[in-house]
Amino acid sequence: MNIKRPTAQIRLSPVRLRRSESGKRVPQMKPILELSKAARVILRITVSFVSLGAAGIASAEGLALSAKEQPIPTPQHTLVIGMTISPDCRHVAYATGSLGEMLVVVDGVEGKRYEAVGRISFSPVGNRIVYWARLSGTDLIVVDGVPMNGRSPTFSPDGNRLAFVGDSDGPAITAKGIECVRFADVESDLLTFSPDGKRVAYMSKSGNKKTIRVNGVAGKEYSNVLYPIFSPDSKHVAYEAKIGERWGLVVDGAEIANDIQTRIRFNENTVFSPDSRRIVFEAIRDDKHVVVIDGVEGIGFRWVGNLIFSPDSQRIAYVGTNSEWGADEPEARVVVDGAQGKEYPVVSKLVFSPDSKHVGYRVHLGSSHTGAKELIVVDGVERSIYDEVGEPVFSSDGKHVAYVAKRSSERFVELDGVEGSRYREVDNLTFSPDGKHIAYIATREDRKFVVVDGVEGKAYDSISTLVFESPTQFFALARDGNKFLRLDVAIKLSSAGS
Repeated sequence: MNIKRPTAQIRLSPVRLRRSESGKRVPQMKPILELSKAARVILRITVSFVSLGAAGIASAEGLALSAKEQPIPTPQHTLVIGMTISPDCRHVAYATGSLGEMLVVVDGVEGKRYEAVGRISFSPVGNRIVYWARLSGTDLIVVDGVPMNGRSPTFSPDGNRLAFVGDSDGPAITAKGIECVRFADVESDLLTFSPDGKRVAYMSKSGNKKTIRVNGVAGKEYSNVLYPIFSPDSKHVAYEAKIGERWGLVVDGAEIANDIQTRIRFNENTVFSPDSRRIVFEAIRDDKHVVVIDGVEGIGFRWVGNLIFSPDSQRIAYVGTNSEWGADEPEARVVVDGAQGKEYPVVSKLVFSPDSKHVGYRVHLGSSHTGAKELIVVDGVERSIYDEVGEPVFSSDGKHVAYVAKRSSERFVELDGVEGSRYREVDNLTFSPDGKHIAYIATREDRKFVVVDGVEGKAYDSISTLVFESPTQFFALARDGNKFLRLDVAIKLSSAGS
C-alpha cells in the first residue's frame, strides 16, 4: 500500500489578524531552524482498557505516543490574505500589503511588491510555490520568487515542472531549478499534466473548431471536445468529442465509441484502470445510461455514476438508479462485476479495499431530502444502522474496515463491528500503511486530539491534516492558543502490547 499523502492544500478565507492574538483557527507553518527548542511530549498510557477489538490491530495497553512539538511562528502582519499551507505542512504563504502595493510572504520572508497578488499555490510535494501578480497592468506568474509573463500555472505531480498559459508557445524556461513551459491558445486556461509529468494536454480552439493538444501537438478537429484525462501510466489520453451529431469517446486519437451517445460529464465517468490497460465509460443507448466495459455495454439505468476499478484492475463497480432525479422515493443499487446488489434509496461512497477483494459503500435509508438513518454495506452484508455514517475505510491488507458513525449527538469509530469511544466530532480516519494501527482526530469539549488504537494524545485547540509517513510515524498540524505546531508523532509498543 502506498503511503497516503495529502493531495489538497489548506486554504483559508481572508482574515485580519492582530499581532497580539490570532483569533482564528489558522495553521501557520515554516521550517524549524532551531530544533533544540522543540518540545517533546511523551504520552504513556498505563490504564488497561479494551481496544477497538479487531484481530491484528494493536491493543491500547502498552501503546505509547511520542509527539515532538515543533513551534511555528505566527504571522507578523496585521492583514493576512489567502493563507495557504503546503501539503507537507512545512511551509506557509499568504498575501499582505495595501491597495496597489501587495506582496506574498513565504515562511516569514517578504517577496517583491506588486500592484496585486493572489492565487498562491504550492507544488504537490510542497517544495515549490507559485502565485499570480500584476505589474504595470501585465499579468505575471511568480515561481519561487522569479516573475515571468503568463497566467494559470499548473505544477506537475512531482513538482519539478510547471506549465502555464501565455500569448504564444515558448521554449522551456528554468527558474530556480524548475522547468517552466508556456502554452498558448488554451481554452479556459486549463492544463492537465500526465502522472509522470512529461506530457501536458489541453483543449484548444481555432475558429469554430476545437481540438485536444498534447505538448502543443494538435489532434483531430471536432465541433466540440471536452477536457482530456491521462491514463495512470501516462501513455494514453482520452476525451469526449462531438462526432457528427453524437458525443463519442476518443482514445489516443482513435474514435472508439461513436455509434452511441457518451454521457457528458466532463470525463467524470470515463475511467482508466490502475494498470492503464482498460477503460470504462458511461454512455446512452435508447435513453438508457449504460456502462461500457472493454467495449461491452452493461445494464441500462436511468442514471449511473461512481465508476471505479479495483486496485488490481480486475474488478469494476458502479451505482445505477432508475429513479427520476430528485424523486421522493428514489432507488439505487450497486453493480459489482456485472452483478446487481440490493436496492436502496440512496447509495454513495463506493470503494474497493486495497487488496481488491472487498467493496463497501454507504446507504441512506430514505430520500436525500429526509433525515433517515444510514448504514455501511460491505460485500453485500449490512452493518449497524446509525443516524449518520461516513465513508468506509479499509486497511491495506483488506482485513479491517472502519468508518465514523453518529448516534444522537455523539460520534465514534466502528472498527470491524466494534464501537469505539464517544466524541463530539471525529475526522481524518485512516489506517497506518501496514494496516496495524488506526488513527483519527477527535473533539471533546472544543479540544482536539489524535487517537491511535484507542489511545488519546494531548489535546489542542485545533488539529488537522493527519498523514502517515511510515507504519509507525505520522504528522499533524495543531494550534494551542496563539501557538502553531507541527506534530511529529511516533507510535511505540511495549513487548507486552505488541
